[in-house]
Amino acid sequence: MRSSRLPLVGLALVVALTACDGFGQQQPPAVIVDPTTDPTWVDHIAPLMDAYCNTCHAVPAARGVPEDFRLDVFEDTDILGAATMAQDSLDTMEGTGRPMPPRDEPQMADSEIALFARWVEIGTPYDTSDLAGGQ
Repeated sequence: MRSSRLPLVGLALVVALTACDGFGQQQPPAVIVDPTTDPTWVDHIAPLMDAYCNTCHAVPAARGVPEDFRLDVFEDTDILGAATMAQDSLDTMEGTGRPMPPRDEPQMADSEIALFARWVEIGTPYDTSDLAGGQ
């Protein structure tokens, strides 16, 4: 009788472990923003980069990413920053070729890609002081 319970206990343990936060790969929370707000690096885009891109596009670079292409920084220094690479990044996010993030990583929601596209469209503002009217 005791041995017939053992598989059930093991199954319960597997179910409990897989339901715990931190077990396996988790999808980052979507960045929620009022659609009438113009996105800025500080408030909207940097958190997206942290959630989806900086595993590879930061220091140290990973998965073959060039050391001089980083998405954890806004401006160029001795490397290409997110503002300069914004259109290329958007083209890659929206493209059908080699997708970014890679398919085996959590993916951006369509609304997050649209937010990034809006940021590019309005000129990649760093913060609200860069927006027309200084919101």
